[in-house]
Amino acid sequence: MMPLASTGTEFEYHLERPGNGRVICVSAGSADNSVIRIDRSQARSIPGGYQLLDSFLDSLDNDEELEEATRRARVESAAVNAELGAPVTLVQLRLSKGLSQKQLSALMKTSQNAISLYERRERKPGEEVLRQMAAIFEVDFNTLMEALQNADH
Repeated sequence: MMPLASTGTEFEYHLERPGNGRVICVSAGSADNSVIRIDRSQARSIPGGYQLLDSFLDSLDNDEELEEATRRARVESAAVNAELGAPVTLVQLRLSKGLSQKQLSALMKTSQNAISLYERRERKPGEEVLRQMAAIFEVDFNTLMEALQNADH
């Protein structure tokens, strides 16, 4: 966001979102005093030839040829890292199965954000999650525990 107006310690930020209205953040002195107001009455349609990022990414998910090429690239990336002696991580296990975070989250019936948090060691998986991961990745618990210790930061 870019500051549009500034007086003393007060700042006002505006962010225009096509199709979703305007988001305004007003800060008076510190981030703790920030107020965010969403004004959906200012919503406008997306110009012709443009689409929201989520729509674009969803269209890529539906391209079977691209999806298969991406799956192969994930598997190859994991294989190269293994050949180079990279430590086993959750990311490597996921990639070796050709899965994106989104695909893994669907298999595990959780959110993509949860997968990201596990991969970065910002959330500890429970016993059932560990069982699911071991089954999906087709590894034993020792390998899974090693991957959790070597998580990407």
